[in-house]
Amino acid sequence: MEWVTGVIDQNALLLWLHGAAGAGKSAIAQTLAEEDSQQNLLATFFFSRTDVGRNTVASLVPTLSLQLALAIPETRPLINKAVEQNPLLFGQLLEMQIEQLITHPLSQFVNKHPDIVFPRLIIIDGLDECSGQDTQAEIAQAFASACHKVQHLSLRIFFTSRPDEHLKAVFNSNPSFVKNLALDHSFNPDADIELFLRSTLNELKKTHRMKAQISPSWPEYESLKTLVRKSSGQFIYAATVVKYVSSIRHLPTERLDVILGIKPSTDRPFAELDALYKHILSSVADSEIMKQIMGVLFLINSVEFVTLPQSLPTAMTRTAQGLASLLFLSLGDADNCVINLSSILGVSESPDSKGTEEITVLHVSLGDFLLDEERSDSYYIDKSTFFTKFVRHCLRHITEYTGQSQLAHAISCL
Repeated sequence: MEWVTGVIDQNALLLWLHGAAGAGKSAIAQTLAEEDSQQNLLATFFFSRTDVGRNTVASLVPTLSLQLALAIPETRPLINKAVEQNPLLFGQLLEMQIEQLITHPLSQFVNKHPDIVFPRLIIIDGLDECSGQDTQAEIAQAFASACHKVQHLSLRIFFTSRPDEHLKAVFNSNPSFVKNLALDHSFNPDADIELFLRSTLNELKKTHRMKAQISPSWPEYESLKTLVRKSSGQFIYAATVVKYVSSIRHLPTERLDVILGIKPSTDRPFAELDALYKHILSSVADSEIMKQIMGVLFLINSVEFVTLPQSLPTAMTRTAQGLASLLFLSLGDADNCVINLSSILGVSESPDSKGTEEITVLHVSLGDFLLDEERSDSYYIDKSTFFTKFVRHCLRHITEYTGQSQLAHAISCL
């Protein structure tokens, strides 16, 4: 709120809040819109890839300009005039639409009323949910350019999205008036998620129609800790759990047991989360390369196989270069896979190697998805198939290192 009112970072016209898929970016944007609806909020647009009316750029400026006309009625004649004079305006460059339908009407209003206080905040949530990476970058650049031209208006544009590379390139190219804010573990999301789970599940004990069958000690402490761990700092997992457990037609304790794997599932508790994972994974053109890399990250690096990583250095199983070498992939293919999955895979400088970027998994629950054929469909990683291929890779490394022809023949027989 201090940024919105200009108390801090006065020169930052745009604030880009970015974080992993399901980290809670939209919840923050929605909360900001609701809490500030009567003061500084000028207009909002919430992209959604599943809504045909909100997954393209076509509706963006028309929606924002309509809200502008409602918030500041004196701008309405100017907006109407711009459309009447140029009926093809909505098919022209986005920057021109913003200028003609938003910044110019606002400038005219301010010129007439230089001392008046008016709402200045525009919220554009889920930029990565808009169809087309080029279009997403165009939106970010168009608003950055337009706002920079009318700095006297002191507009504040609040963007949220996943930290995709094409968006990083745009926002990072304007450091003088763009503020980046990463929604990561520095905000201690685990504590907030645990509080959210504890409070909502405790509320269920008071309000659910089967509350008489729920133990006062439910949910157990260890169950909560398991849910927090699987959330991996992402609110979408916790929200999915609560939505599933809260069903009025089922006993909450039994639904939670399904989530925890104690009871078999008769339905799909993670349908929404699965849809999100499939959408993200579809950005990788070669699903086989993706499954090989994910297999290493979730199987070779998992606690179930602690003996194997001891013989493989971290740089081999947690860096793009190491994975490319280990799996006989090109570095470009490995890099592209990791970059396209930046909303579920984090990359940070490795403490064990100079300048090497180490890959970390941002969603622990993604492993459950990938290793469950019913949930992941074509993205399913079969353990036996993966380990057969992995052993072949290891033997091939040994063969190339030792040059043993008999070993090479053995590999071909696998």
